[in-house]
Amino acid sequence: MTLARNRRGSRSGGGGAAARTAGLARATLVLAALASQTVSGAQVVPAQETAASKSISLTPRIVGGEVIDPVSEPWIAALVLTESGASSSTLCGSSYIGSAGGYQYILTAAHCIPDGSFSARAVFLSNDLNSASDSDQYSLTQGVGVRTHPDFTTASDNSLQNDLALIWFEDSNSKLSSAQVTLASSDFPRLSNGANVTVSGYGALEYGGPNDDLQLRQADLNIVGTSKCAQNYNGVFSIDADVQVCAAAPGEDSCQGDSGGPLMYTDTAGPIQIGLVSFGYECAVQGYPGVYTRLSSFENWINSTVLDTSGASSSTLTFSNGANVFAGEGTEQPSAATMQGLPSLLLAIVSFFLFGSISA
Repeated sequence: MTLARNRRGSRSGGGGAAARTAGLARATLVLAALASQTVSGAQVVPAQETAASKSISLTPRIVGGEVIDPVSEPWIAALVLTESGASSSTLCGSSYIGSAGGYQYILTAAHCIPDGSFSARAVFLSNDLNSASDSDQYSLTQGVGVRTHPDFTTASDNSLQNDLALIWFEDSNSKLSSAQVTLASSDFPRLSNGANVTVSGYGALEYGGPNDDLQLRQADLNIVGTSKCAQNYNGVFSIDADVQVCAAAPGEDSCQGDSGGPLMYTDTAGPIQIGLVSFGYECAVQGYPGVYTRLSSFENWINSTVLDTSGASSSTLTFSNGANVFAGEGTEQPSAATMQGLPSLLLAIVSFFLFGSISA
């Protein structure tokens, strides 16, 4: 089923046919001239977003980390987006957040969404996206609508904020009943510098590298204060603590193909998605944290969009207020780490944790 993209700020109506349209906003995508490979018989071409006016190349964005069993994070879906008429598809990360009105809702990054019409496939519990015989794997394929945040700002705006989108599907699977992720609510506390978080995805293992080892990996990161994070990106991108959160660890990061995937914090009650992969400087470059969309700022938008597009009066979405956050991790402080700014003449490659690509 084909999804269509509207201009920024436009909105669809309620349920039924109206719910099959979407108001979207994202920057222009340009396929990168990178090596392609084959995944389950389908061509893979990494993609790239460019901001020519800033001479900045924003490429897709797990480096380091380890392979994990998808069952440990059943809400994670490899999101395969195929533009109409295209011979290859784009790979992003995403998470299953719940259902309403018979639709299943997937959360991802706004910068992943193609400009034109496209089809979507959300692949769950895949041990290896290269394998066509994975018995645990299942997919949602009947995408009926997509909407990005109306205030999404693109790379050409010298910022990348409000970078989130929802895609909803009309097909379902019984396994989804135990796959829903808990989201950070609007009153979830800002985590302090050094708080432990994780990011997971099927993306590349190094900056500019191929997406040829498509297993789910997880990297252990630490929160970096947004004031220090903003200093690093000064003159390149503006960092807004109200809508963004930063995280980093030596030798570990999200990378190409991970865009839109979940940034998780686990408190004494369990895992909570506090962010989603947005952008950063290459992958795992020391001193340059990854930047994530702060989900606690978007509870109202997520809730209202789900109810608006489904035509339902309630949903299964679950939010946490962080009442069980570990002591000492509930107030964000500036990072004490020494980080150098980006070289002024080598701003050239600030990476999006965008995607590699994979074909359906």
